[in-house]
Amino acid sequence: MQQRSVIKFFRESEAYGEFSNFWRLTEPLPFNGVMCATTEHAYQMQKFVYDGCPIANAAYAHLIATANTPYSAKILAGQKCIGRSLWQRKLFEKIEAHKNKGAAIDPDWDARRDDVMHDVLRRKFLLDKRAQSVLLSTGDALLLENSKYDAYWGAGPNGDGKNMLGQLLMRVRDEISAGNLLFGVSGITQDAAGVWGK
Repeated sequence: MQQRSVIKFFRESEAYGEFSNFWRLTEPLPFNGVMCATTEHAYQMQKFVYDGCPIANAAYAHLIATANTPYSAKILAGQKCIGRSLWQRKLFEKIEAHKNKGAAIDPDWDARRDDVMHDVLRRKFLLDKRAQSVLLSTGDALLLENSKYDAYWGAGPNGDGKNMLGQLLMRVRDEISAGNLLFGVSGITQDAAGVWGK
């Protein structure tokens, strides 16, 4: 029996970098009415978009979605920044200012983060044809986020992590290959202004 091939990915600048959430999209991704440069931006902003969220969350979600880099978006969404460099101090000031206004992460975030990531990835690989082409070129290979830092989304330090990002990428690949990732079927629609949303 032939062993299933494994494709490892991690950094956006390396082979299969299109699978990284830090990879800059060919065209910005319209998400909740905001143009996001990466899926990291789109994913992280969702931590502050939920039913009954504080009014202050709208401005904070927009700040995350429009952050200069995906790493900055991730830091802002985590509401922690302990570095001492100038850019880190500036991020810390923004975090504290918005926290003081009441911006707060969804208390049920862990329960819905997989669904949010799946939705973000579906939009990415449906709208970005370059990324979609690379994803489909992998056939039925096992996709593994080779991150030693994250045992949930990636392989983790011991290589036995959950690899949830890889799992969701393979799920999206299967959906596209089967023709199931279509507007209307996946729940993605386009309004008259051309902004994609659910």
